[in-house]
Amino acid sequence: MTFNANRLSVPCDARESLMIRALSPLQKSPYQSPARRLIMKIFLLLTVTSSVLSLSPLQLQAAPNTKERAKASFKKGKIAFEASRYPEALLAFEEAYQLFPLPLMLYNIANVYERLNLLPQALRQYQAFIKTGKDGNGEAAKRVKVIEERIESWPEVTITTQPAGASIKILSESYPSLGETPVTLRLEPQNEMLIYLKPTEGKLIKRFVQISSTSHRQTIKIDLPKKEAYVRILGSPPNLQAKSGSLKTNGVPALMKLSVGDHEVELSAPGYLPIKRSVSLRSVHTQSAPLALEAKLKTSEGVALVALNVSRPGSLLFIDGLPQGQSPFDEPLELAEGEHLIEVKGPNGENFKERLSLKAGEMAQLSVNFERRESIFTRDRITVGMMSLGAASLLTGLVLGGIALSAGNDLDDCRAHELCARGQGELDRAQAVRAFSLSSDIFTALGLIIGGTGGAMYWLDQRSISSPSPSKSSVQVEASSKGGRLSNVVRF
Repeated sequence: MTFNANRLSVPCDARESLMIRALSPLQKSPYQSPARRLIMKIFLLLTVTSSVLSLSPLQLQAAPNTKERAKASFKKGKIAFEASRYPEALLAFEEAYQLFPLPLMLYNIANVYERLNLLPQALRQYQAFIKTGKDGNGEAAKRVKVIEERIESWPEVTITTQPAGASIKILSESYPSLGETPVTLRLEPQNEMLIYLKPTEGKLIKRFVQISSTSHRQTIKIDLPKKEAYVRILGSPPNLQAKSGSLKTNGVPALMKLSVGDHEVELSAPGYLPIKRSVSLRSVHTQSAPLALEAKLKTSEGVALVALNVSRPGSLLFIDGLPQGQSPFDEPLELAEGEHLIEVKGPNGENFKERLSLKAGEMAQLSVNFERRESIFTRDRITVGMMSLGAASLLTGLVLGGIALSAGNDLDDCRAHELCARGQGELDRAQAVRAFSLSSDIFTALGLIIGGTGGAMYWLDQRSISSPSPSKSSVQVEASSKGGRLSNVVRF
């Protein structure tokens, strides 16, 4: 089927006349007999009477007005269509259909969608028109087949935005909206497709996206600029510092410009314990009416903090043998300056222990991951294994040395006997003495080397635990075999 932009493509040549007649008052036919016209008048009178009785006065007044408005919208759309102003024609045809749902108007709407290259939308309108039973010559069915073959290879693209709810258009700003994010559309593969996003609050945003032809399902995530929102920082001490992301303020009171949404604000000051606060900002939190955030920091004299993150909820925490609650721990733990034993017991029998040496004004961040599978070759196991292997080697060397001594005595007895001396018996006993002596020496040397290395590793581990480094960051914990890890130390 060939399209002509100068006229509507409709299932029959009398499309416009059908539309106008459908929206026009009934007309007399010159080919009816007087008796037939009388019967038709009586039938029409009864029909109109029953319709009038079923309508309210407002509906009676609105019906002819609605019909006239539908006719006007159709004529407006026809003029726009013939001038190739398809977005304008689409709006006019959709308005006419809403006012007066004539099935033939669905074909015109589908026709415009097809000219805008919004083929999935055109397909739905053609299919809706076919369901009305008005596709007498099958033109709409032909268009459905052509469009289905063309869009068969088009991928399904899910477009999401943060925040959600943005109206989306493609190809042109004047084109109709295809829904609000998150939305799934079938789009033609393109290296650069222009889409338009209109957030619920804010200006229209343009984005170029790539639609791949190799993937049948794709997801495109777009972060939209958020509306500004403000929070006022209050409290003590006077030199209180606030930080959220890359934004910082010094001193109180202070005004911090963020965006609508949820934020975490870190509050700190030299000589005080830092804290974190979560704020939820809305569009009503303007510069003249900000959200108030007040905080009073505690002095850090003689106090350190431990931020504990445990992978399994419900894990029990013990500090220096005393119970301190169960995970998760939203706030850092306040501990006195000095050495503390941190013990975490998981709900499935997992156990983690770590001894920390803390200084006042420090915050240690400790992560306990019970989900991670414990490695077989841990430092502790290697140390114990080497010490055990060294001891076994030494014991084997001593046993072989005793056997070598016994074989040496047999050799001496053989040499003292005339029948054994200088014969095969002496030769066999001499070889046995050499073999057992050499094996004893090898196992003894290996035992000393392996056992000594394991003992040195154990001594170094105990020394690192009992004698912490005197550096400024006094808490330095390596990866633990129990899944614990100290990520960093923060001074305040």
